[in-house]
Amino acid sequence: MSRLEAGPRLPRGQPLPALEPRVTVVQDGSRLHYGLPLALAHSGILDTVHTDWFVWPRSAEAVFARLMHRFGGATGRRLAARRCAGLDDSRVVAAGWPSLWARLRESRAELPEAIFARRSQAITRQVLADGWRNANVLAGFVRNVDPALAEAARRDELAVVLDQMIAPIAVEFREEEHQAERWPEWWSPQRRDGADIMRDVEIRSWEAASHITCASDYVSNGLIAEGIDRDRISVIPYPVDAAALRYHDRRARRGPIVVGFVGAVSLRKGAPGGSGTQLKASL
Repeated sequence: MSRLEAGPRLPRGQPLPALEPRVTVVQDGSRLHYGLPLALAHSGILDTVHTDWFVWPRSAEAVFARLMHRFGGATGRRLAARRCAGLDDSRVVAAGWPSLWARLRESRAELPEAIFARRSQAITRQVLADGWRNANVLAGFVRNVDPALAEAARRDELAVVLDQMIAPIAVEFREEEHQAERWPEWWSPQRRDGADIMRDVEIRSWEAASHITCASDYVSNGLIAEGIDRDRISVIPYPVDAAALRYHDRRARRGPIVVGFVGAVSLRKGAPGGSGTQLKASL
C-alpha cells in the first residue's frame, strides 16, 4: 500500500513524543525569515528542512539568484531571498530547478488555491522520497503543508505540529461579509471554489494535527469557533528582531499624524477602517 493511501487514523490530540523531539520542517518559502527552523536548530532539535527552492552559498542557485534579484522583478527578489545564513545547509532539502521551472509554467488563469495545493503535493512527494530520517515530529503551516503528508506522518507514528498562520477560511468569509456591509465600495467577493479547496485543506490538517499553534488570540478564537478543542491550541506570537529596528523619538513632533500600513490593502486587513478620522477619534 502506498504511504499516501488510506490507513489507520491515529487519535486526534495524540501526545507529543516523550523522547527528545527531532523535527522535520516543511518550510513555506522564507516565511518568518526561516524563524521556525532557526528556533528549532537553536534548541538542538532540528532534523531536516524541506522546501521547494533554496539558495546555497557558492552554488548555481546563488548565481541564478543574483540575476533574478537584478532582473526578475518582485518574484525574482523573493526567490533570491530564499537563503538563510544561520541554517546548517546540509539539513536543507530542496527540489531546486524542477520546482522553479514548474513555477514559471504556472498559469495566472488557474485558481491560486489550486496552485498552492499542487505545490504542497510536490513537497509531499519530496519528503516521502527522502524519508523521515531521524525525525519523530513533522512541523509546518496549515494551508502550506499538504494534509496527505500530515496524515502519512501520523500513520508512521510521528507527532504533527501545525501553525495556523491565518484565521480559518470560514472566519475570513464572515469577516469579509461584515466589512462589505460597512464598505460596499471595497467589496470584491472571493471565489467559492477556491475557498472550498482551502476549507478541505484546513479540515484535514486539523484532523491530522497532534497540536496546533497560532500567533494571536484572534486566530485561536477562530479555531475554537470551528470546533477545535481549546487544549489542542497554543498561542505563540511570532518573534520580532527588535535589534533590527531603529527607535525614533517623535514625542516633540508637531503636525498631522501619519500612519504607515504594512500588508495587503484589503477588507480582510481592515484597510477602510484605518482612516485618519477614525484614528484621531480613537486617540
